[in-house]
Amino acid sequence: MKLVLTIIMMNSATHNFEYKIDKYNAYLCDAAFKDLTYSRSVRNHKGKKQMATFYKSKEVFAYSCEVKL
Repeated sequence: MKLVLTIIMMNSATHNFEYKIDKYNAYLCDAAFKDLTYSRSVRNHKGKKQMATFYKSKEVFAYSCEVKL
């Protein structure tokens, strides 16, 4: 089985990662995403602090996972 992790960036670029897995666990996707990204505090357009997630210094918009048999 394969776990396909897709990270969608704020500039609409996508990055796909494939992991070979023996059995599916609901937390595998979150663990893979957490290993690839990091979070830090940034200032938004109103000047307030908020947390943002980054991959290679680019801000992440969303991510999704798919399990292929």
